[in-house]
Amino acid sequence: MVSNKLSFCRSEKEKFQNPVLFSPEFKWRIWEVSQRNPFLQRAVKTIKDAVSTGPQFNTAKVTLDPDTAHPRFILSEDRKTLTWGDTRQNLFNNPERFYDYPCVLGRQGFTSGRHCWEVEVGAGHFWAVGVARESVRRKGLIQFNPEVGVWAVELWGGQYRAFTTPRTALSLSSSPRRIRVYVDCTGGRVAFLDADTEAPIFTFPPASFSGERILPWFWVGRGLPGWHHPRNPPVPEQPPQEDPGLCGLYRGAGGISRCRHRGPDLHFSTGLVLWGENPPVAPRGKGIPAKTGCP
Repeated sequence: MVSNKLSFCRSEKEKFQNPVLFSPEFKWRIWEVSQRNPFLQRAVKTIKDAVSTGPQFNTAKVTLDPDTAHPRFILSEDRKTLTWGDTRQNLFNNPERFYDYPCVLGRQGFTSGRHCWEVEVGAGHFWAVGVARESVRRKGLIQFNPEVGVWAVELWGGQYRAFTTPRTALSLSSSPRRIRVYVDCTGGRVAFLDADTEAPIFTFPPASFSGERILPWFWVGRGLPGWHHPRNPPVPEQPPQEDPGLCGLYRGAGGISRCRHRGPDLHFSTGLVLWGENPPVAPRGKGIPAKTGCP
């Protein structure tokens, strides 16, 4: 009798240890719901050794593609750090380059599988992080949203938002310094977490990538609200008093024109740092441990 019960338990344990019992869609849903509920997060962690519920993500070794970088951007030699330059570089306006909006793409793209990476935004006040279709428009006036092939979250003017249509305001308990980006190419899902606290930031509704290559996407600005923001700019009658670092396109009475430098540079630089499989340990506040890569 006891032997039969032990055999039954071993059989059931083997079943629960077999991850093929759970479909990828089911795994994603459990993971997504657990990230929104602290109690479920603890419960999932407790049974993680017995039941594989979370979808598996590959940690991507993302680097920045200099051929797509806006002329203001300065990329480090290892292509993992992005900062804003004091002057606009005289770079060839090749088809791949974002010339009017301060954006850059990652060199590594994905057409299948699940991938994640982390981006340090630090104390920057004007940034956006996400993914984009390889076919995303690079020139002229662009409204960045999923309809044009960009899934991202931003910090702009002290407000966190998701690039939905219209924008979705995000209420975060703390200001993230590292963003973890998740992309599931097969399921068409994109999600963002605070890499230090594991707190969810935003999950986009499922989309169809149609097998197109998906690339990491980054935007960095310097602080004039409403200008050079990754959406359609406002429509002033005259060019604004503009930092040259934000010079891009504006709409005036005569149509679309380039703005001109109309004042001193009063804005601090901001930047992004990409973290791969073994990110460096940075100072943490309130006892939050440093993470190393994706879970």
